[in-house]
Amino acid sequence: RMAMPVSGSVAKDATPVNGICNRADTSAIARNFGSMHGLLVAVCKRLTARTIERSQSHRVASSPEVGLQLLTDPDLALRNRVIAWMIAEGMDPGVEKASYQATLGAMAAEFQSRVPVSDRTAMLWMQIAALITEALAVFDEVHFLEPADRLDAMQMMLTLRDRLPEVEREINWVGGQ
Repeated sequence: RMAMPVSGSVAKDATPVNGICNRADTSAIARNFGSMHGLLVAVCKRLTARTIERSQSHRVASSPEVGLQLLTDPDLALRNRVIAWMIAEGMDPGVEKASYQATLGAMAAEFQSRVPVSDRTAMLWMQIAALITEALAVFDEVHFLEPADRLDAMQMMLTLRDRLPEVEREINWVGGQ
C-alpha cells in the first residue's frame, strides 16, 4: 500500500525519484520494505505487473500503433527510469537478475505460443525488446524522432518479429541453439 502513490503512471516531468525518497518516512519504509532500495524494487515490480496486465489485452501487436503503445507504456517507462536511477546511485544491477530473468522467461514463453521459435530465439527477442523499452525510457528525448518515424520503426520490428522463424533457420548461432 505504501508504494501505491509512487507507482502510478506519471509524466516525464513528474517528481524525480530522489525527491520522493527525500520526503519519505524512512521508519515506515524500513518497517515495510527493509530499505529505500526495497521500496523502489517493490514499486518496480508493481509497475511491471501493471504493464503485463495491461498488455494482455493486446496479445499480439497487430499494428505499429499497438506495438508502439506497448513499448512506450508509461508504467514500464517509469519502472525503467527508476531502475536506471537506482543503478546510477550504486545499486548492483545483478541484485534483481533472477526476478528480471523470470519475467523475461514468462514473456518469452507467451511469445512462443504465438511465434514458433526456439527458446533461445524467444529469450533473445525479449531481451532486444527490453533493451529498446529501457532505451526509450531513458534516452527518448535525445533522438528527436517524429511520430511517423516511430511508427515506421515499429513496423520494421513487427516485420522482423513475423520473420523470426525464417531468420532463426538462417542464423548460424555462435552460442549454439
